[in-house]
This record gives sequence, structure tokens and C-alpha cells, in this order.
Amino acid sequence: MPTSESLESGYFPIEEALEMVTWMTFRERIEYCLKPELQPFLVEFHEDKHSI
Repeated sequence: MPTSESLESGYFPIEEALEMVTWMTFRERIEYCLKPELQPFLVEFHEDKHSI
């Protein structure tokens, strides 16, 4: 159900969900969470790299 904080909420296949992420650093964080061999990790936020 959409809310003021989340216009698109629900359950999606991983690939489809990743395509919906528009902030690059968020996408990287999600991808790293899905790969245990990359943990722990740190993704820095850079204003110029925020969108895909």
C-alpha cells in the first residue's frame, strides 16, 4: 500500500526491485547486502553520484 514515504511498496523479484532504485549508493548497498562475501562494507555518499 503506498504511503507518503513510499509511493511504490510491495514484494518484487530482486532484479526488478534493483531497477526501481534511482539512487546509486542505495542500489550498491542493497547489492552488497545480498552478497555475504562482501560484508562488512561501507558505501560513501557522494552528491555527484547519487542517481543512475
